[in-house]
Amino acid sequence: PALYVKEPGKPGVLMVRRDEKMMLNVRHEMVHAYLNAALRNVPIWIDEGLAKYFETPPGERGFRNPFLEKVESDAMSFFASPPSLRRLEKLTRVDQMGIREYRESWAWTHFLMHYSSDTQRVLALYLSSLRPEAQAGISSEEAARRQKETPMKRLLERYVPDYKDKYVEHFRGWTKR
Repeated sequence: PALYVKEPGKPGVLMVRRDEKMMLNVRHEMVHAYLNAALRNVPIWIDEGLAKYFETPPGERGFRNPFLEKVESDAMSFFASPPSLRRLEKLTRVDQMGIREYRESWAWTHFLMHYSSDTQRVLALYLSSLRPEAQAGISSEEAARRQKETPMKRLLERYVPDYKDKYVEHFRGWTKR
């Protein structure tokens, strides 16, 4: 229904089918356009997680996403644990993203945006490491290597040591807010 295409050194192209989901698709694809215009080597999981988060109309973000019910249900399980960031961070192409990966990417984004000022700071730190100025003078391969050395998982371990428990806590109590 929608597609954003960007070739290196050329302006991007946004194509959207005109239907009842047009605005949702425009918001989703525009997130890709903005992220990839402002940042370098955006990992697919955070690219799609942010796009899924921001595709929802502004007043409904965080509360009316189709993924929320399943994520909350998973958090209520007796042996609840967050989805594997390590697995998501290994993804490199959109064709590796199924419904599960989109849901998990959205859930991590939701947690980072809503749990606390610490998680918001981690997200900002992570995204700022993708700015062209932060990667000036290095190849795409070197930038990718550095991202592997400091993935989101490592930042969370450093700044939010019990982030796995906090993730589960976040979604167990989210709709009660």
